Amino acid sequence: MDQTVAPGMRDLGDLPIGVLHLGAKTKVLEEAGFRTLADIGSRDAATLLQIASIGRRTVEELTSNHAALRNATDADGVIDWETYCATVGIPLLPARIPLDGQEFLSGLPAFLTALADVMDDKILSTILLHRTCKSPVDQKTLEEIGVEASPALTRERVRQKERKLLEQITGGLLNDAYEGLGVHFHPGFSFWWRKAADALANVEEIDVVSFVALLARVWSVPQAAVIAQLAPVLAIVTGEPQMAAGFRALARLDPRLFTAESRDLRDLPVLKLRMDKAAVRLADAGLQIVGDVVDGLCSGDLERMKIGSVKQITDHLNLLAACLDTDGTDWEAYRAKVDLEILPATAFGSPADFVRTLPQVIEDLLRRHETSLRAAEIFRLRTGKGARERLTLHQVGEKLGTFGPSIKREETILLAWLNDVLVSREFCSLLVWLDGAWLAWWGEAEGTFDQAGDDYDRFADNLAVLWRLSRKDVSVAAPTLWAVFTGYPDGRPPRYRPVVSVETTEIAPGRIRLQGFRRVH
Repeated sequence: MDQTVAPGMRDLGDLPIGVLHLGAKTKVLEEAGFRTLADIGSRDAATLLQIASIGRRTVEELTSNHAALRNATDADGVIDWETYCATVGIPLLPARIPLDGQEFLSGLPAFLTALADVMDDKILSTILLHRTCKSPVDQKTLEEIGVEASPALTRERVRQKERKLLEQITGGLLNDAYEGLGVHFHPGFSFWWRKAADALANVEEIDVVSFVALLARVWSVPQAAVIAQLAPVLAIVTGEPQMAAGFRALARLDPRLFTAESRDLRDLPVLKLRMDKAAVRLADAGLQIVGDVVDGLCSGDLERMKIGSVKQITDHLNLLAACLDTDGTDWEAYRAKVDLEILPATAFGSPADFVRTLPQVIEDLLRRHETSLRAAEIFRLRTGKGARERLTLHQVGEKLGTFGPSIKREETILLAWLNDVLVSREFCSLLVWLDGAWLAWWGEAEGTFDQAGDDYDRFADNLAVLWRLSRKDVSVAAPTLWAVFTGYPDGRPPRYRPVVSVETTEIAPGRIRLQGFRRVH
């Protein structure tokens, strides 16, 4: 027998008369001044029958249920709710009482499913299963539910039923008000909702981040646990299954984006993600890192900015979250999900391999992306060559059937693009996956470049020392490295020296109103 005492349990007489499950007559009795079991006390049937709309059947049910509750209460005031509900023929939900906040939240779907199973009205069951339990993207519309009903119902009628149902659930959970709701909620389950209601007692409206943080603190759970059940939590708290924009976006996000393992991921620049133009638009709008984008989605501001498809952005963040493990982001899993081949195809285990193959790898990269019509050929004939081997702009133009200024313009474009990709690591539009070890050699070369100032020869000499190679070996790759770092072939001053800081845009959080989610004491 389950004889759990609800946290903060009062004396039997302090319980509201709603626990007697008298349906619509409960409100009549309350209006007549009978609000608790103590108010009923030892009043005789004649006194109760003097109340308008209260008949003998109601008095008999009240007396019978009151006696059943007393019989289910032991000498210490512990109520056996299972025995009481079995006696009066009322289902007791949930079947398993949560021992902590994590168990409470993870059990919400099962609780709502069990509630749907005992509903006599099939429309209410459908609302619970296909709206209250579901995230916004998976919910059935009011029209869909109405059309499937027999007989069919209007959208407005389904909405009215939904609102009434959510009010009844909240009333039962918070105030033991069970008018029209043919179930009883175990106090050990209601306890968690009442903790939340107490914490929100003086709050009229709240932003999404604060709302999630508050419930996580009240229930002693990670924020990700709250987010995972955000749809039913919000439906019960607000009485509305249709969330505000920020909450709707948050409900669509993978909860793993809010775990401890995601901290490094949230600091990741969006331009590193394979989101193509959407990443550029986000960065241009001031949403520089993944955390900015998540906050923008939660506040609803991202939708108002009309940067691009919110669904596309959300789906990609969820794809990224699916690649999280205990050590952070599994980039190999991410590469597999975005389905990109690796370049270079062969891993290079030494700097000698890197410098020997660098010009060909860069040429392959340019051929795959076509930053301009002749980019790969310009690089092969001119940009990747040392000063003695390099053709002039005019000579390259003659070979490619165009003019020197056109060659110069395309060379500027290809070098700027390579700098964005290989130095700034802006991978958003890349059609290949650059090998991590290969990029690491670029990082070492960049450190040497920073120490060399504007001196190409010093850069090449220092690189040879760092990688323990001859100057001749390094000369195969040094012109390409220098050109990408500076924006010019070797012998010209650097173009990319200035560092421009970008201010992030502060996101004003979206908010919800907490209508009706109050404890009545």
